[in-house]
Amino acid sequence: QPAEQTPPSPRSAPEPAERLSAEQASWRRALERGASVAARNVLGDGDTAAKSRDLAVCLLVVDGLPHERIWRHWAQRCEAEAGIRIKFYAHAHKPEKVESPWLREALIDEHFETKWGSVELARAAAALFRAAVRDRSFDAEFAALASETCLPVAAPLELEAALFLSTSPVKSWVAAFDEPDNGYAVDAQWRKVHKALPAACVWKAPQWLLLTRAHARLLSKAVDVEVKRAGDGRKGRETWRLFANVTAADELFFPSVLALCAELRRTGDDRVEAPRIHRRRLTWCDWSAGGRSPATLPHLTPALVARARAEGCLFARKFPPDALQDPAHWDRLLAAAAAESGRQTAAPGDAAVAAPSSSPPAAPTTTDER
Repeated sequence: QPAEQTPPSPRSAPEPAERLSAEQASWRRALERGASVAARNVLGDGDTAAKSRDLAVCLLVVDGLPHERIWRHWAQRCEAEAGIRIKFYAHAHKPEKVESPWLREALIDEHFETKWGSVELARAAAALFRAAVRDRSFDAEFAALASETCLPVAAPLELEAALFLSTSPVKSWVAAFDEPDNGYAVDAQWRKVHKALPAACVWKAPQWLLLTRAHARLLSKAVDVEVKRAGDGRKGRETWRLFANVTAADELFFPSVLALCAELRRTGDDRVEAPRIHRRRLTWCDWSAGGRSPATLPHLTPALVARARAEGCLFARKFPPDALQDPAHWDRLLAAAAAESGRQTAAPGDAAVAAPSSSPPAAPTTTDER
């Protein structure tokens, strides 16, 4: 398996183009204060192994979930075969157009205008994490972020091995790095946010990540701090505005706030220190053609499943609505992929499967995970 990559130090990071306004400075102070308080309150209890076997899947969709039958079948199998409860939380760009009663039931109360590349996507994701950890009917140990083009590729026992069997403290999966990976990232991301945050706290990662309950609570508390608004003096959650001019802000928002909370940092000897984080991808996608977006894959195949699982990924994307609709076909695909890669099949009744590697793949060097 690929070894964990230590990204280059931020020596060449661009300088901010301008100074902060008084209002921006107040947002930055509020975010730093919220991060400090959240880290002290949320992480003060120490690290623990998994306490529950509950997984929240947080979905960002437009107006539907094309692979709803597959997701629901996967959740049912996970509970039946591995004792893992899965609950879905959804944010729809156009909630009024959602037709599925099941998906409507999963919609959270908060709503944002989630246009491509906007900070509203980060705000919607934060709201999903917030809903998951505040749900008193469900004790989510992890919260995973997925899109409507995702499909699960980990069979129930593989999911169990990846998240719930270890006696070590649980960790989030955030494939973070701290230097611009190309000119686009310099101009549209780093230069826009470097004036708002300490340079050492600007990190980037694919937005499809998996957070522990502690980290989901940490991020919610860090960004929930209220600031007095200019003009009317009313208080509101305004710290997200520090990322408002950043393209694909959702790639920087969460890892940068984790860095503000000292959960991601580079040490004096140029090592990355992130004891509560696996710097690995949750979701596999195909970047082999280059460009700003991963390839759209017409079908899920055993070979694709095997490639995703070889990297330890639990989900894969991007798939069109007609890529897969039959849950029985999904079962056969996973069994074929397991046989193809030499693992035991993960069909009902199997005793065990190989656990995914704990060594994260190299941090992606692409500009966008859409």
